[in-house]
Amino acid sequence: MLGYESSSKLSTNKKILYKGNMLVGLIRPYLKKCLISPINGITTGTIGQFKIKHKELRAFIVGIMTSNEFFNYLVNMSTGTKMPVVKANDILNFPFHWDPKIYKISKFNNYYFDMFINLNNENFYLAKLKKSLLEYLIK
Repeated sequence: MLGYESSSKLSTNKKILYKGNMLVGLIRPYLKKCLISPINGITTGTIGQFKIKHKELRAFIVGIMTSNEFFNYLVNMSTGTKMPVVKANDILNFPFHWDPKIYKISKFNNYYFDMFINLNNENFYLAKLKKSLLEYLIK
């Protein structure tokens, strides 16, 4: 006979996704999956989500988290053979060089970085609009 459990005992790996957070694929890090979320939504526990506390350092952080050194580090920290997985805490322990001058440069570069993100989001929106218009016009 099948038994039933209370729904309070169920768990999910769905997480709230926040626009502007860094997302890193925790499974198979050699695929180099990393981006800034363009939207609010839902993600899974297999995607590491990191809030950038100092927005003026976004460009610097994106540079670090999309570098070959970063992904090589993740591959070395991952465990498993068929589907290697890296722990979110290992991502936070990635060593990198910090120079206070970076902070000043990052403030200037963020204008261009924000412009790039806004244009990217606009392209995302326009592609979605184009698809829905084509589906409406071509049936």
